[in-house]
Amino acid sequence: MRTSVEIEGPVVERPIEEVFEFVGNLANSPEWGRTKKTVKDPDSPDEVGASFQEESRFLGEKVTHRSEVTSWDAPSGFAYSNLYENGVVERTRITLETVEEGTRVDAAVELEIEQLPQVLAPFASLYIKQRVGGRLEKLAKTFVVPEPSEYGGVAMVAFGVILLATAGLRYLFEVLPEGEWRTALALVSVSLIAGVLATILWKAGGQEPNE
Repeated sequence: MRTSVEIEGPVVERPIEEVFEFVGNLANSPEWGRTKKTVKDPDSPDEVGASFQEESRFLGEKVTHRSEVTSWDAPSGFAYSNLYENGVVERTRITLETVEEGTRVDAAVELEIEQLPQVLAPFASLYIKQRVGGRLEKLAKTFVVPEPSEYGGVAMVAFGVILLATAGLRYLFEVLPEGEWRTALALVSVSLIAGVLATILWKAGGQEPNE
C-alpha cells in the first residue's frame, strides 16, 4: 500500500529563520510530539545525511525507527525519511513560508506499507493527516509564551506574608512570656487570614468576565 497526504499547517508568529532553526533540528522532535525520543548519530553530519535513532508511536504501537535527512533548503524547508522496524517507510517534507502573521508550516507525507492492501490507502491517509496535523499544531504552541497569571502574583504575595508571619511568631515564642505570646499569636493569625482574603477578593473583583 502506498499513499500520500499534504497538510496545510498552522502559522507560527515567529520569523522563518527562527522556526526553521527549531524544527529543522530533529533532536527537538520530542518537544512538539513528533517522537517520544530522538538521539542523533554522533558521526552523522548536521544537514543532508543527518541520521537519528528514534522512538515513537505508530498506529497505537510503540516503535523504534531510523530517520535520515534527505534534503535541506534552509530556511524554506527540508525532508527526511523514517525507516521502521516492521518495514514501513515514511517520507516527509516540511515546508516553511513567510506570511503576514509570521511563518506557515506545511507538510507532505508519503507512506509505504507492504503488508497492507491498497484498498486501505484512504484510511491510512486520514490517519496521517490527523497525526501530522496535530503535531504541527503542537509545534506552533511551543512558540507561544504563556501570559503571566494574576492569581500567581497573588499567591506569591500571600507566600511572602506567610514567611514574614512565621518569622514574627518565632520571635514571639522566644521573647514574650507564655500568656502574652498566645494573645499576640491570635491577633497575628486573624490579621494574616484577613489580609490574604482581602487580597484575593480585591484581585478577583478586578477580573474582567470571560466572553
